[in-house]
Amino acid sequence: MGHSLAVDENSQKSAANHNLMPYFSSHAGWYGALGLQMVLFPYLAAVYLHLPARYIGFAQLALMGPGLLFMLPGGTIADQIDERKHLIRMHIFASLPPFLMAGFLFADRLTYEVLLIYAFATGTCTAIATPARDALLNHLVSREQIPRAVAGATITQFASQMTGMALAGMAGQLGPGPFVMTHGICMLSGAFLISRITTTKTKPSRLGVRSAFTRQFRDIADAVREIAASAVMWPVLMSNLAVGICFVGVFLVVVPVTVRDIYNGGSAQITLLNVAFWLGASLSSIFIMRRGGVQRRGKVIMGCLVFGTVLLAAMVFHMPFVFLMALMVFWGCGGGAVLTLGRTIIQEVAPESHRSRIMAAYQMGFMGGGPIGALVIGFLIDGYNAKIAVLFPAAAMALFLLFIAFASPLWKIEARHCSQSA
Repeated sequence: MGHSLAVDENSQKSAANHNLMPYFSSHAGWYGALGLQMVLFPYLAAVYLHLPARYIGFAQLALMGPGLLFMLPGGTIADQIDERKHLIRMHIFASLPPFLMAGFLFADRLTYEVLLIYAFATGTCTAIATPARDALLNHLVSREQIPRAVAGATITQFASQMTGMALAGMAGQLGPGPFVMTHGICMLSGAFLISRITTTKTKPSRLGVRSAFTRQFRDIADAVREIAASAVMWPVLMSNLAVGICFVGVFLVVVPVTVRDIYNGGSAQITLLNVAFWLGASLSSIFIMRRGGVQRRGKVIMGCLVFGTVLLAAMVFHMPFVFLMALMVFWGCGGGAVLTLGRTIIQEVAPESHRSRIMAAYQMGFMGGGPIGALVIGFLIDGYNAKIAVLFPAAAMALFLLFIAFASPLWKIEARHCSQSA
C-alpha cells in the first residue's frame, strides 16, 4: 500500500513538472510581449505619432480601462469553462491586434484611431485572460507545491517583462514594426505551448452566466461593506487607489512626454526609465521578503508615500538624464514597498470568507487609478507643461496623506495588529 502511494505521488510530481514547463514558457511569452508593449505603446503615442499629452492619456485609458470592465467578467467566464482551452483561444485573439498593428506600421499608415483600437482590443484580451491564467496554475500542481509554483511564475513574469523592455529599446533604431510583430508571435506561440498542457478541469459551476454575474456583484457589495467596517483595511485600499491615480497615472504619461520634449529621446530612453522604476520596485520587494517582513508597516507605508511625493515634486527641476534614472529607481523602491506591505496587510486581515473578493478590490483600485490619473495628467500637461503638471498630483497626494494621517490609524498599524485583526 505504501509503495503504491509513493508511486502515485511520484507520478503526480512528474505530471506537474511536465505541465509546468509549457505553462512557464507561455507565461514568459505573454509577459515578454507585455514588456515589449510597455515601451512600444508610449513610444508610438509620444514619439512616433508625436501626440499631445491629453491624447496619450486617452490612449492609456483605452489600454488599461478594459481591466475595470472585463476583469471580473473574465473571472466569471473562467469559472464556467476549461481554463486551458480558454487560454488557447485568448492567446490567438491576443495575437491579432499586434499583427494588424504591424501591418499598419510597415505600410506607414498608423493613425491615432488605429492605436486606440489596438489598445482597447489588447487591454480586453489581457483582462479576460488574466483570471484564467492564474486559476490554471492551481490545476497543474498539488496544494503543497503552489507557493513554489507561484514564486516561479512571479520570477518568470519579471524576467520576461525586463527582457521585453530591453528589446523594445531598439525600436528607435530598427523601427517599431518588427517588435510589434514579435509581440504577436509571442502571443501565438503561447497558444501552442498551452496546448501541450495535460490537465483536467474541475466540474464547472451549474450557475448560468447571468446568475453568476448577479452573485458576483452581490459579493462585491458585501466585500465593500467588509472593507469599510475594518479600521485596518480601508486606509490601505485608499492608499493603493491614491498611488494608482497620483503615481501610476503620472508614470504612464509624464515619462514618455518628458523623454520626447525635454531629453529629445525615444524608445531607448523610455526603456531605461521603465527598467529603472521596476528594478527599484523589485529590489524593495526582495528586501522585504528576505528580511522576513516589517513590523511597523503603517509607518513604512506612510514614509514611502511621503518619499514618493517628494520625488514626484522634484521632477519639476531639470536634471541630467542619469539623475532622472536614479530618481526612478528610488521612486520604484517606495512603490514596491507600499504595494508589498499593503498586499501583506490585506492578506492577513481579510476574513477567509471574503479574502479573494477583497484582494480583487485591492488590485482593481490600483488598476482603476492608473488610467484615471493618466487621463487627468494628460490634460494638465497640455495646459501647462510636463514639469509644472507633476506638481498637481504631488499636491493631491500630500493632501491625501494629511487626510489619511488624521482620519485613520494607518500610521499606527503594526504586524501584531494585523495578527490580532485576523
